Amino acid sequence: TDDQGNILGLPPTFSAVNFDDAPAGTCLVWHLSYDGDISGAEMGMNAADLEGCFSLSNSIAVVRNSGDDCSSNAGPGMVIINEITGDGIVEIKNVGGEDIDISSYWLCNFPAYERISTLSIDCGDDFILSPGELVTVIANTVPISGSDGEMGLYTTNSFSSSTALISYVEWGSTGHQRANVAMEANIWDGTAADAFAGDKSLAYDGEGMSGDDWTENDPSICGENLIGLEDRALEFTIAPNPSTGTVNLNFQAVPGNNITVNVFDNYGKQVFNSEHDRTDNLSLNMNNVISGIYFVRVKSSYTTKVQRVIIVR
Repeated sequence: TDDQGNILGLPPTFSAVNFDDAPAGTCLVWHLSYDGDISGAEMGMNAADLEGCFSLSNSIAVVRNSGDDCSSNAGPGMVIINEITGDGIVEIKNVGGEDIDISSYWLCNFPAYERISTLSIDCGDDFILSPGELVTVIANTVPISGSDGEMGLYTTNSFSSSTALISYVEWGSTGHQRANVAMEANIWDGTAADAFAGDKSLAYDGEGMSGDDWTENDPSICGENLIGLEDRALEFTIAPNPSTGTVNLNFQAVPGNNITVNVFDNYGKQVFNSEHDRTDNLSLNMNNVISGIYFVRVKSSYTTKVQRVIIVR
């Protein structure tokens, strides 16, 4: 909603929340759950006018700036594991908006762990990272094997704490010691990245919390990961739109080999899902849904895209 409670959008999933096209200003993000019928949950209505058996969470304010204002409120520093090499180098990146000191942070590949300040810097000036800055460290006693392993980045040495774990990846197999902690922290989905060769690296695409978001690559230590953005582009059109039932997805670009399609109604309820091999086009049968606005979410190997379709009868 806007700051007055007027509903601006009803994203079908958490991952579909997108402020890129929003104007400058303050909006409020809410979570709504309900039982049975509910009225008033429509764009243009006000959240204060909702009726039915429902529960509305507290709101989170999001301020979108534009132009010169962007640099003054870019958010706190936030670091992630960005790349891991088979010869024991871990790359850490500040993806937040302010400087952050990671010297007191810890790396953990159970049962071994090391404090960042005790590690040698392979590339970078120090452990204070500016926005967008990278540092690579040499893991001394935390072993890295490309065939199987895990790596967690912690703010403290409380390794069973989901609040201390801020970035995580496991590869080769699932169910490593810290995987459940990462899932509790909502930074990992329980899958695993593929194993990688000893002379390669495991690189993060920066877009998710799944094993599919990590790829074996030639090492790109001290630089942006060598996962070409053009190779990860997902482009498709929907026709006809509006549609009376059959919805055709025409793909112009599909990264990877597999596609998952989910369709949600305007209240976030899934009404369709399917999995496919890489293809140029798909036809979805929407004849069993009522008229309204629906959201088509397509997930490929490296990225996800959501588009809206209108069904009319």
